[in-house]
Amino acid sequence: MLIPDPKINPDDTITYVSNGYVFEDYDAYVAKAAQMNAPFLKISETYPKDYKFKRGNISLKTPDESLHQELGKKLRAEAVKGDKEVYTMPVEAGEADTAVLMFEKGSVKMELVAHHIKEGTTPVPAYIDNPEKVETMVIGGIECTYLHNGFENLKSFVLDR
Repeated sequence: MLIPDPKINPDDTITYVSNGYVFEDYDAYVAKAAQMNAPFLKISETYPKDYKFKRGNISLKTPDESLHQELGKKLRAEAVKGDKEVYTMPVEAGEADTAVLMFEKGSVKMELVAHHIKEGTTPVPAYIDNPEKVETMVIGGIECTYLHNGFENLKSFVLDR
């Protein structure tokens, strides 16, 4: 997506927007995750005790630099016409780069997040200032720490499989 208005987009940045895929059926989630090479988590390995599976999300991979440049040229060429406020172009994404499993236990909601991690980078866990509750659990053989802030019932772990 490109917004050619310098007041709104002063850096002339192209933004990728994706709805990804959302599944309420775990088996459909697993099938799509496998098809898209998503870094998905298997429930049998990761299912936290007493939590119920609610939803799985798969986010699409951002285009690589060469495709980014190609799309940028096309969008900017289209924007020269000046007949729209926002210019978009659909992009086929064959791969995913993030997968999320959502669980519930009573009023507590938890997300397990898996990302493909780029070589040379270090994953950074979610951080919450002054957590009201800290809980450690083992998920898929990995020790994870849950921080609860009392405002949102959210658990977030970053795992790479």
